[in-house]
Amino acid sequence: MNKIFQICFTVCKAIPLLVILSIIGWSYYAYIIVMCIETVPASSTGGKVLLIVFYHLFLVIFLWSYAQASLTWPIRPPRQFELSPSEWASLEEVGSSRQRKTEYLLGLVRQRGLPVYTRANGNGIRICEDCRLIKPDRAHHCSTCGCCLLKMDHHCPWVNNCVGFHNYKFFVQFLMYGSLYCFYVGCTTAKYFVKFWTSFRAPMFEFGPDKRAYHAGLKNNFK
Repeated sequence: MNKIFQICFTVCKAIPLLVILSIIGWSYYAYIIVMCIETVPASSTGGKVLLIVFYHLFLVIFLWSYAQASLTWPIRPPRQFELSPSEWASLEEVGSSRQRKTEYLLGLVRQRGLPVYTRANGNGIRICEDCRLIKPDRAHHCSTCGCCLLKMDHHCPWVNNCVGFHNYKFFVQFLMYGSLYCFYVGCTTAKYFVKFWTSFRAPMFEFGPDKRAYHAGLKNNFK
């Protein structure tokens, strides 16, 4: 039963990733095939080439940062932060006394020279009962990944990975390059997008359809 649950959980985690890739694939078809090849006038060969070249430039750096943010393996706390089975048993034998637990853990921190400065509520040493370790500063347990991660920020379903010490730079680049990609596509398609909707259904006259029948000119629209 647990194996079936794990398979279903893995498949569900991949759904947002597939949605993003599907949107990118659709945007590629819409931009390259529909706009650059079918919509841009054939006389503008140089313009087509420039549009396609710059589009692929933004697309490549966007996909590269996305792949790095998604595929970079999370970094777990070093082994010196882990508690051995005997140390964990000793911690449980201390009982529910917060002060005695803090004293025991503080002794381990000093003995190993661990750089631990942040404290839990009540000024206690932060530990993870699932991973059985002393938490380094800014480390947190991710219930989705099932482990503690260094400098964990959050678990992002759109990259199917945690954002933390291992991929924080790539995640910021992914957001920045994704914004540039959308900005470029939006700016270069705006002209044809407006033209498409304004001439979607041309007025019909005795002599036939005329897409510019009611076009008074840009300046006259503001008079």
